[in-house]
Amino acid sequence: MTDQQSRRARSLRVIQGFQRSSQEILEDAAHAALYRFLEDEQRWTRMDIEGAAFVTRYAEKPLFSFIILNKLGKKFSAIVLLVSC
Repeated sequence: MTDQQSRRARSLRVIQGFQRSSQEILEDAAHAALYRFLEDEQRWTRMDIEGAAFVTRYAEKPLFSFIILNKLGKKFSAIVLLVSC
């Protein structure tokens, strides 16, 4: 097992703790930050959400999700965006 496979296996176990239907990590990034577009001001603002990011595959619909494991809060949390095809 390569280092990447080992890291993804550990990360998948963490993700499955709150998203049990996650089956596989398709892509990952060591660090990502979430931004919000303020339409009335026509600018982006950084939110207090950042950490490791993952694209995961589910066993059933929705088939995919984008997850950021937020490390900025007082307690561990995850932001999950579900993608349905």
